[in-house]
Amino acid sequence: MRLVIVFICLTVLSGYVANADEQLSRQSKQSALEADLERLANTDVSKLAVYTELVKLIRRTDPQQALKYGEQGVALHFQHNAAGEHAKLIGYLTKIYLERGQLDVAAEMIERGLELANKSGDTLALSVNLFNQALRYQLSNQLILAISSYQALETVYQDLADNARLASTYNNLGIIYFKLGNFDQALRAYQKALPLYSEQTNSSHYANTLMNIGEVFYWLNDYRQAEQNYLLGLEQIDPQSAPLSHLEGKQRLGMLYLAQKRFVIAREHFERALELALIHELTSTQITLYFELIKLAAETNDTLLMQSSLVSAEQLMPLQTKSELLTSIDYFRAFVASYNGDWQRAEQSIDRLFNNKLFKPRYFVLQDAFSLAFKIKARLGKAEQANELILKSFNHYQQHQEDNRDIQFSQYAQLYKTDQKEHQLAVLKQQATLQENERLKAQQTATVKTFVFVLISLILLMLVLVFSMKTRSLRRENQLSNQLMSEKKQFFADISHELRTPLTVFKLKMEELEYDIADDPKTVYKLLHERIDSFNCLINDISLLALNDRGELELDRETFALQHFFERRAAELQVLAERHSLSVQINIRLSAWHNATLDGARIRQVLTNLFSNACRYTNSPGNIVFTVEVNNDELLWSIEDSSPALEPEQYQKIFNRLYRADKSRSRKLGGSGLGLAICRDLICAHHGSISAEPSSLGGVKVSVNIPLNQ
Repeated sequence: MRLVIVFICLTVLSGYVANADEQLSRQSKQSALEADLERLANTDVSKLAVYTELVKLIRRTDPQQALKYGEQGVALHFQHNAAGEHAKLIGYLTKIYLERGQLDVAAEMIERGLELANKSGDTLALSVNLFNQALRYQLSNQLILAISSYQALETVYQDLADNARLASTYNNLGIIYFKLGNFDQALRAYQKALPLYSEQTNSSHYANTLMNIGEVFYWLNDYRQAEQNYLLGLEQIDPQSAPLSHLEGKQRLGMLYLAQKRFVIAREHFERALELALIHELTSTQITLYFELIKLAAETNDTLLMQSSLVSAEQLMPLQTKSELLTSIDYFRAFVASYNGDWQRAEQSIDRLFNNKLFKPRYFVLQDAFSLAFKIKARLGKAEQANELILKSFNHYQQHQEDNRDIQFSQYAQLYKTDQKEHQLAVLKQQATLQENERLKAQQTATVKTFVFVLISLILLMLVLVFSMKTRSLRRENQLSNQLMSEKKQFFADISHELRTPLTVFKLKMEELEYDIADDPKTVYKLLHERIDSFNCLINDISLLALNDRGELELDRETFALQHFFERRAAELQVLAERHSLSVQINIRLSAWHNATLDGARIRQVLTNLFSNACRYTNSPGNIVFTVEVNNDELLWSIEDSSPALEPEQYQKIFNRLYRADKSRSRKLGGSGLGLAICRDLICAHHGSISAEPSSLGGVKVSVNIPLNQ
C-alpha cells in the first residue's frame, strides 16, 4: 500500500513539473509573438502569420484571448490578398469552437476556411480545415461524411509527407469503422497507422493503436490475441508520462479477464484503473469501472462488492452529464436489486431504463436488459406486461435502426450533392477557359464528358451499394424470423413424435388385452407399466424445464462430504457400465475435508443423465473415464468415452432441447432428448457451466465446473 501511495505521489509530482516547464516555454513564445505584433506595422503582410501563430499557441490555455487576436487578424486580412494565411487563421479559430461544442458556428467557419484554402492552393491550410471538417462530422455522429473527409485528408498528408498526422488520420478512421461495426476496415486502418507511429519518439500513440487492434480482436472473441495486443501496448506506455493511456489499458485488460472468468486478476486491473481515474478526476471512467465491478461481483457472488460499487457509482452521478451513463445506471440498479430480491425497486429502475429508449448501450448488452425485465415482471406476476414492454422496446429499437439507415443514406446523398456542386464549378471554370482560349475547346469538352461519365458512374455505384446493403439487411432479418419459426415448428413436431409413437404402441397393447389376444398378458402389462414410466419421465423433464424458464426452479441445498458422495456415484456408474459391457476408470481426487453446499439430489440427477448417455451411446466393448477434483475453489468433473464421436458442429447443439445427434439410434436406445438440456439448466442454477468437446478416447468428453464459494 505504501508503494502504491509513493507511486501515485511521484506520478502527480512529475506531471506538475512537466506542466510547469511547458507553461514557461509557452509564455516565453507568447511574449515574443506579442512583441512582434507591436513592432510590425499593419501594412507588413508578415504580421498576418504572427496572428495565426498566436491563436495556434494559446487557443487551449486562453481561448478567449485567442479569439480576440483572431478577430484582429481576420480584420487585417481584408487589407491583404493572402488567402492561404487567412485560411490557416480561420482553421485554428475553428478549433476553439469545436472544443466548446459550438458545431454550427464551426460548420460556417470550416466552409469559409476550405474555400480560401482551395483558392490559395495552400496544402497546409487545406489540411487544417479538412481536419476540422472531419472532426465536426465525427462529433456530430455523421460518420459516413467523417470517413469521406478523413480520406480526403489522407491524400493531403501524403502530399505533405506528414507521417505523424497521416498516422492519426488512419487511427481516427479505424475508430469510426469500429464504431460502425466494420471490423475488417478498422483493422486495415489501424495496421496502416501502426508502422507510421513506430517512427515517432512518442511511443504512447503506437501503444494506443496496438490496444485499439486488441479491442477489435476482443469484440471478435479472439481473447488470446486481444490479450497479447493489450499487454504489448502497456509495455510501450510510461505510466508517468501517459497515465491516461495506462489507465485505459488496465481497464481493457480487466474487461478481457472478466470475459474469460479470470476474476481475481480482472479485479486487480479494475482497482488500479480506479486509482488513476480518481487522481485525474475522470468521473465518467470511474463510473464505468464501477459498472464492470458490479458485473464481476455478480459472477463471484460478492454481494458486498456489488453493493459498494453501485453506491459509489450513484454518488458520482450528480457530477455526470453524459446521458448514456445517466440511463445505464438504471440497468445496474435493477440488476443489483433483483440480485438481492428487491423486485419492486428492480421494476422501478428497469421501467426508467426502457422509458429512456437507450438502443445501443455501451456498458451492458441490450438482450440482457430484456431478459432482466422479463425476469423481474415474471417475479411480480406481470408476465403479460413484460411481453408488452419488451415488444414495445423492440419496436422502438427497429425504428431506431431504420432512422440510422435513413441518416446514413442522407449522408451518402449529401456526398453526392457535394460532388455535383464541385462538378458545376468545374463546368463554369471550363467555360471561362474556353472563352479565353478557343484552341482548347475540343480537348476541354472531351475532359468534361469524361468527368461527367465517371461522376455518374460513381453515383450509380454508390446507389447500388446502398440498395444492396439495405436488401442484405432485410434478407438477414427475414432469415432470422424464418429460423425462429422453423425452430418453433421443429420443437412441437419433436414433442408430438415423442408422444405419438409410444401412445400408438400403448393403444395396440391395450387392444390385445381388451380382445384377449395377447400371448403373454403379464409381459404386456409389464410393457404398459414401462410406457407409463416413460411418459412420467418425459412429463417430469418438460415440467423441470418449464420451471427453469419461469425462474421458479429452486435448489434444496445441503452441506455434505464430496468424497463419499462421488464414491457412491462412481459405484452406480460401475454397475451401469457392466450392463453395457464397458470398462470404467475412476479418478476421484478428493480428500475427506472437501465439503460443499449443493443440492445433492440435482447433482445426482445430472450425473445419472451423463452416465446414462455415456453408457448408451458408447460402442461395446469400450471405455469410460470419470474424473472429479477440486481446484481453486471450483468443483470439476468430466466424463469421457470411446467412439463414436460427434461431428464438430454438434458439440454445442447437444445441449439444445430435443436435439439428437443420431435420431434413429437415439430413439432406438430410448430417452426424450431433454437430458442434456436439463443438465445444463441444473448446473447453471448452481452458477456453474457445462460443455462438450472431442475426447482423447475417440468419443465425447463432457466437462462440468461449479464454484464452491457461493
